[in-house]
Amino acid sequence: MDVDNITAFLHLALEAYGPWGLALMGVVLLTLGVQLYYYLGRFARLPKYRNSLREVTAPEDAPVSLVLTMGEDYLWLEQTLPLLLAQDYPCYEIVIVYVGNDGEFAEMLHDLAVSVSSERCRMTCTQIRQQRFPITAKTALNVGIKAAAYDNILLTTTDMQLPSASKRWLAMTASGFARGSVVLAYCGVARSAGFADRLIRASRMMHGTVELSSAVAGTPYRASLQLYGFTKERYFSNKGFGFLNMGARGREDLFVQQIANADNTSIILCPGVTVRQKRWGGLCWWYRTLREQAATHSLYPSAVLRGIMWEPLSRLLFFVASIAALVVLPDELRIAVAVLMVLRYAAVWKTMFGVARRLGEKGVMGTYFVYDLLSPLTHFFAANPKRNSK
Repeated sequence: MDVDNITAFLHLALEAYGPWGLALMGVVLLTLGVQLYYYLGRFARLPKYRNSLREVTAPEDAPVSLVLTMGEDYLWLEQTLPLLLAQDYPCYEIVIVYVGNDGEFAEMLHDLAVSVSSERCRMTCTQIRQQRFPITAKTALNVGIKAAAYDNILLTTTDMQLPSASKRWLAMTASGFARGSVVLAYCGVARSAGFADRLIRASRMMHGTVELSSAVAGTPYRASLQLYGFTKERYFSNKGFGFLNMGARGREDLFVQQIANADNTSIILCPGVTVRQKRWGGLCWWYRTLREQAATHSLYPSAVLRGIMWEPLSRLLFFVASIAALVVLPDELRIAVAVLMVLRYAAVWKTMFGVARRLGEKGVMGTYFVYDLLSPLTHFFAANPKRNSK
């Protein structure tokens, strides 16, 4: 088609649909292109990603230290500790930093550590007494990391729940250290009944998809508090956790941005590795969690922020422009817009279904499209820095 024909076609289109109609279709097509880039390009890498293709730089069964902080959490001792002690791994330790002043609980921890330790797995406990000023998680973890006997460190929390049939969980997770000095994995939300549960788990899956796909693309910027790892060398070369004036904030994102890069980050994606965070409420709790996570966004590199914001922004603009086009444009363009909306949803379903299977998220796809429609608004409300500054 030569220039004259193109000019004539544009002239006819302008007469038929007007400048606003063409502009509206332009917005639909442009935002659709951005959406397809994310879902068929960036996010589609996760189901196909193979960490095993990375070069092996260390033994796959090197000793590992699992470090966590806790208060007087008897439930964790009853439910999770036995699963950790039963891991099928040749040599590892569980390092507990107890933050509190209960002498009886601290003594019980020490007695328990002596009774359960073996040649294969040992358990150590350190007590930090609460003083006049509160002890931050960064301070407590620093004590645990220094006390760890092994170079490979996995951090976790007491609200982490292991996957079922989990005796090989530690072996699969720790294998990441064979191919990198920083290890990232996925953490979902504990399952429960109800529509709100599926929305929360769909939201966690989408946030995990954005974070892990960025890491796969060579720009790791966030880990899960419930599970991530690094070597002691990476930790101390960074002089530990930074941004100490921010309290507990930043240890899973700002710290990761300092120590992780495309060459040293090992990403373990497997349902057998996926852990889950204990739920502490419903949708209101989840919204507060998103706001807390967004509190450090102002310190992110601009490239990372663009990667986070462009998908929900383009999704919102696509929905708004498509609905407007269905209302005001002629029938032939309405049909075209409807076809484009179906095309987008087909791409979203194809990619997110594969992601859900890879991450071990079951039962969320039936609700995912409701989340897909509503989440751009909640995303921007939660990410509003003025709201997060309270």
